[in-house]
Amino acid sequence: NYAGILGIGDPAVLFYEGSYYLYPTGDNHGYDVYISSDLVNWQKGPRVFYADEPGTWAPDVFHDSHDGKFYLYYTVNGRIGVAVADRPDAVFHDLGPLIEHAIDAHMFADDDGRYYLYYVQYPGFIIHVQPMASPVKKQGVAVRLLQPTESWESRQATITEAPWMLKHKGAYYLLYSAGGADSADYAIGYAVAETPLGPFAKNPDNP
Repeated sequence: NYAGILGIGDPAVLFYEGSYYLYPTGDNHGYDVYISSDLVNWQKGPRVFYADEPGTWAPDVFHDSHDGKFYLYYTVNGRIGVAVADRPDAVFHDLGPLIEHAIDAHMFADDDGRYYLYYVQYPGFIIHVQPMASPVKKQGVAVRLLQPTESWESRQATITEAPWMLKHKGAYYLLYSAGGADSADYAIGYAVAETPLGPFAKNPDNP
């Protein structure tokens, strides 16, 4: 019931019209979608994004309630770009790069309709947020949020990456991964702020 779901990583999951759509890192040349009605039984769907370059990983798909379209934020060869589709299982058409020397993009829309794109800038593997005028257009300058400062964030490698934003009871929770991704010391922590732009305070009980 997992139908080819082995051998993938970095899953982003979107719920739409009664189905879950999972987009993972796969063969490093594009993204396939996996579809489920219960988050347990999955079927492999079509390839939804093709890249002409290697190093394709850590996708995020965002459904915009304003225009109804689906936006794929991809990492390809060390840069972040965006692609668009009319359905979550359709081929996403590339709209071009957004941020150079960056990985692990995640789009968040606040309750007031404002957009924020979280990502990791390198060298340094520092988490930033870019305010957005729309899902495809930047607005203003990026804000630096988190960098490796704790001992657990430097085990095997000094990295903070994979940002993911959750809002709960008015507070903003920024989840992130740290350490060496190919080691047993790789772990997840979170930081909390009163606004999506921070400042964020790391949880002292991380990871």
